[in-house]
Amino acid sequence: MFIPYKADVLIEKKPYIVIGLLIVCVLMFIYTQFLSDPELEEFFFFYGFIPLSPHFTSYISHIFLHANFLHITGNMLFLFLFGPALENYLGSFKFFCLYSGSGLAAMAGHIFFSNDMLQFEPCIGSSGAISGLLSAFLLCFPNIKIKHFYMYLSSTLGFISLPAWITISYWFVEQIFFHLLTKSGYAPIAFGAHIGGFLFGIIFYFTLIKKNPETPINQNDADVQRKHKKKLFNPDVINIDELNNGDFQKVYDLFLLEKKSAPSLTYFYFLANNNFIKYLKPADFFRIYKLLCEADKVIDAATTLTYFINNFSEDSNLSEAYFELGKLYLLKFNDVENGNYLLNIVITYFPDSAFCADAEALLC
Repeated sequence: MFIPYKADVLIEKKPYIVIGLLIVCVLMFIYTQFLSDPELEEFFFFYGFIPLSPHFTSYISHIFLHANFLHITGNMLFLFLFGPALENYLGSFKFFCLYSGSGLAAMAGHIFFSNDMLQFEPCIGSSGAISGLLSAFLLCFPNIKIKHFYMYLSSTLGFISLPAWITISYWFVEQIFFHLLTKSGYAPIAFGAHIGGFLFGIIFYFTLIKKNPETPINQNDADVQRKHKKKLFNPDVINIDELNNGDFQKVYDLFLLEKKSAPSLTYFYFLANNNFIKYLKPADFFRIYKLLCEADKVIDAATTLTYFINNFSEDSNLSEAYFELGKLYLLKFNDVENGNYLLNIVITYFPDSAFCADAEALLC
């Protein structure tokens, strides 16, 4: 038996949608514990999804209901394990669309794949929606390591890390196997719903994720640089006129004094687009990098670190720049080859660096 419990993905932003879903599911489960058996049965038949006579609200409400403690614990574990990385990667809105769409597709899969015995029973649980998260995670982060607890013959216990593509592929094969095994009889688990949600996640990835990937700028490619170059000013953030005189020292002083991220980035883009970036100090680039990450401008963040590496090769923070850039390639751009290459530079050339151990842990 294998139980996944941690994904080696850096979560840079709080996953508010995942947290909200967890809270709603737990609160709904607590509420159902205070219902009598007849009340609980009526509640599940009204808000659970019944294929032959679904109530309108049940298409969504079934996602938040769970039958028992083991049911909700397993689902919330998988939601907490795979959800935050996807919400960070996709953004909250797109993540919510993926989750909701997977839940609806799961019910379509339940209708299509399930036998007649299940057509009269209410289907509840978030596992169908979470199945869509699994397939999207598999395609977005195939080589991310998933840590598992395992138990063999009730006596051998241990821990093991496996790539996401192995963990999730194995899980999906299990769903197909058990679906075929229980196809002609009654099954307490809606394996058809899992299959439907999983397939939706694949479709969602190839239609709405892969077509619009965020990819880093190649610093040697002038055309790409021009294509992704940001506009100078946001008039809602700062007075443009005070910057138009091209006074580098004045703008640089404003940049150093500014505490808010949006104006700071406006000053930075002014300096960069007017060829003043070469006068910035090494410490400035790490501040800019953090601000760009906070603003989710990961392409510019990668470009900033690349500029730092190319122009400050003797700086004491060079290992940190290689580590952060490698982390960006792995976790934001899903570029395992370049990510591992940069992390190996940290391990090979900076063995005494504080980032060496973290680089080894991130290697795919």
